[in-house]
Order: sequence, then structure tokens, then C-alpha cells
Amino acid sequence: GGPVHTGKEAITKVLERFFPQWKQIDFKVKRTSVMGNVTMHERAEHYHSHDGDADWHFHVTSLLVFKDGKIAEWRDYATPGEEQISPGAGPPV
Repeated sequence: GGPVHTGKEAITKVLERFFPQWKQIDFKVKRTSVMGNVTMHERAEHYHSHDGDADWHFHVTSLLVFKDGKIAEWRDYATPGEEQISPGAGPPV
């Protein structure tokens, strides 16, 4: 549902703004499936704030399409039935 970012520079710019706001980030991959150049995985993301007051927790399923050994497309989807916690979240970066 967020904006599309294309290219290494655009993605790096988003991550450089987003990651510093967190004390720690944990990504836990639960399942991975591969079929040809398409990879799907389910993961839990846990973002720990510096003050401990605004931790975020997400469960997502991702679809990645590879071309020439690099990710050409990546889309995350909320995992149905899983709680998504983002207190006070603003708009996507």
C-alpha cells in the first residue's frame, strides 16, 4: 500500500531515513518457498524503539521476483489473521 521505490539509490535513501529511529530491528523468517525466479517468504518484523514506548510488530508475506540474480520486484503483504502493531505510526516513507 505504500509508495513504489525503484533503484538502489531510492531504496537506500528510504532505509537511511527509516532505520535510525529504531534501537534494534529483528527480522525472523518463518517459511520460504521458491519456484523458478519467484521467492515467497513469511516473516515477523520486530522494531524496538529507543525509549521502549513505540515498538512495532508485523507479520508479513513477501513476493520477490528475481532477474539476472537481483531482486526486480518486491512486494510485502500483511499476513491474514496476524496482529499488526504500529502505535502512532505516520504515513509510509
